[in-house]
Amino acid sequence: MSDDLDDDGLEDEDDDFETEDDELLQLEAIARFHNVKSVAYKTVDIFAGICRKRLWLKNGSSVHTDGHEIVVPFQHPELYRLVERQLAHILFRSDAKAKKAFVNDYSDKVAAVARKMGVTLDGAGLKESLDHIITVLEKRRVVSLWRLLYPGSYALMRDMDREAVEPLMSVAHGALLPYITCLEGDPEGVRPGELDRFRPYIEEALRKVNRRGFSATLSVSKWLVMQLVNQILRDLEGIDPPQPPPMGGMGDSSDSDQGDQDQASGGAGGDSGDGAGAAGGSQDAPDEEEDDNPDGGGNEPQDPSEDEESDDSEGDSDQQQGDNPWDEEEDDREPWNPPSPQVSGEDRTKALQQLISQFGDAPKQVKDPVKESKYTKSRHSPKAQAVATQALKAPVNNADSFEQSLEDSAKEMDELVDRAQQEMRQKLHHDEWLQKDAMAKVTFVDKTDGPARADMSFEDRATVERLRAMFHRVMGKRKSVLEEYGTEIDVQARIEQMTTGIPMPVFKGEGRGQGFKAMILVDRSGSMGSTKTEQCERACRIINRALRFPFVEVSVWGFTAKEAGEITLTRHDPKRDIELKVGERGTGGMTPLHVACRLGAKELDRGTECKQLFVLTDGFPIHVRRDGREFSTKQLMGFVRDEVRRARLRGVNVTGVFIGTRTKSHWRWAKTSTVDGVHYDVGPKQLAFMFGPKRCWSLMDPNRIGHDLVHLVSTSFIDFLRRR
Repeated sequence: MSDDLDDDGLEDEDDDFETEDDELLQLEAIARFHNVKSVAYKTVDIFAGICRKRLWLKNGSSVHTDGHEIVVPFQHPELYRLVERQLAHILFRSDAKAKKAFVNDYSDKVAAVARKMGVTLDGAGLKESLDHIITVLEKRRVVSLWRLLYPGSYALMRDMDREAVEPLMSVAHGALLPYITCLEGDPEGVRPGELDRFRPYIEEALRKVNRRGFSATLSVSKWLVMQLVNQILRDLEGIDPPQPPPMGGMGDSSDSDQGDQDQASGGAGGDSGDGAGAAGGSQDAPDEEEDDNPDGGGNEPQDPSEDEESDDSEGDSDQQQGDNPWDEEEDDREPWNPPSPQVSGEDRTKALQQLISQFGDAPKQVKDPVKESKYTKSRHSPKAQAVATQALKAPVNNADSFEQSLEDSAKEMDELVDRAQQEMRQKLHHDEWLQKDAMAKVTFVDKTDGPARADMSFEDRATVERLRAMFHRVMGKRKSVLEEYGTEIDVQARIEQMTTGIPMPVFKGEGRGQGFKAMILVDRSGSMGSTKTEQCERACRIINRALRFPFVEVSVWGFTAKEAGEITLTRHDPKRDIELKVGERGTGGMTPLHVACRLGAKELDRGTECKQLFVLTDGFPIHVRRDGREFSTKQLMGFVRDEVRRARLRGVNVTGVFIGTRTKSHWRWAKTSTVDGVHYDVGPKQLAFMFGPKRCWSLMDPNRIGHDLVHLVSTSFIDFLRRR
């Protein structure tokens, strides 16, 4: 890239068409390129430690990895994103050898059974089609796991996927492989057509691989082929297709019983890995199928922004669509395993033959980036063969066993994600870790010049003492425990130890909880006038004084954004009282509420304490991209909702506190809500959308915020102490 820029005359002072601004832009482009490349190398080095293997990043004309080498065109504008995708495949153990073994074994078995029934199958076409289906499912599996590590990166990856399948949209209904590819890349962009009768099965297959292991991708591909064959049989027999359960898993009894009927309706042959079994089992299955029997594995509201265009570079666009079937946080639909039609093995094999003819050619836009190493390509891998054999024996006709096998494959990935998160936090500097995937440029301001103990009114001091007394009473009710060492012996326990001879702790001790961590995010934008800021600071001082216990950690962060695409976080010294100077209060800026929630929850996510996040603001979120494009209010509300949900999934309790004003001023686009003469820029409906049930948010009079916020905090701490 730099050579091309030099050839264009970067330093040619005689170029009449070159201006000083052009030179600066080109210099910035060069610096940006080298910075991205260095960051990519650093990221690869970090993941080499996490994966415990040697990794090399190399320049090349294509994008692929063999598990050690990561080859990416360094001139590509999405260099870093491509590197991350290959790292995701490496971290989450995509296996090219296992995939090849599975495709070959599956196709050979299917062809062998078909020949016995007098049916000739296109073996090469089946291998190519199955290979592509696994590629699409594996891409979905890997990015769903990567999302747990880097939600912001996930959003950008999804944006790349949409761009990749855009040229295919016009021919999506021309064949099944382009259709499957488009549904995975951009489900909202696929127009209705004749292949929509297959859509529920494809959607369900993509759900089934979410956050699972690689073996799940192989077994789900077998399940998907079976379901597609079943639908062709229903078309031939004139049978109505089964309806998937609705969102929330509240299907009727017929839906919930479908899994129990699978084995019976699939035919006496049971599950198999050959032609008949792959297509759903049959009553006339040959003896060769017996080696493949099951081995016994064991309501959210609609997003009001779903009709608006969102920007993935700043938030998880998939989460903006309330009915998006690919969003595992939105879709809590129960697993769906519709029964197989009862037909002969010959009919089923003919249906498979017809299915292969409908697959079409694999789209060139989506290629498998996981390759076999050139050094080990000819070597046999017993481990890869074992993974392929296990997937071939997947009990796809037994709903309970099949779903249990998928859950088992997810446990390993959960442990892998947890370990990766812990190691990344150790490797990255704390601030760098917070800034990662922050959806905005983050500037930290550590404020350490506040008063050690600010003056408090008599009323506030009394509130502090009442709170502390309340906490002591609750703590006094905690039960004592016995410990191995101590200074005071429990007589009854000592007698029991002497009479029974059983080694047991006999010293008195006090059971300790895991601790409590709380954070208060305070809006410091221009709309937070002096009265609101003063009351917020007052509440923070009371909370800090009242909760100074060894097991409690309270943090206060102020947030605002004075420039587009950024957020400024003011982190207050926990050992000092919170008090801004007059000139520092309400100095202006926007309200990047979604970014503040993400960073606050990420900070609280460290450790095992009970966690509480309070968000104090007075209006709708406001944020602008670095290029000057504004987000709509609905989009930003959707971003806030996504961050709140993500925090709660990770064990952080989030409470929204919205402050009103006693003037008639209000945002130019918002309808105010008036309660007892106080005007609020947001109403209950908008608050419920962003923060959930009424217990999770409150509207407060600015003259009572100190008292009301302390009440909320004290309630949270008392509940915590009583549970310990």
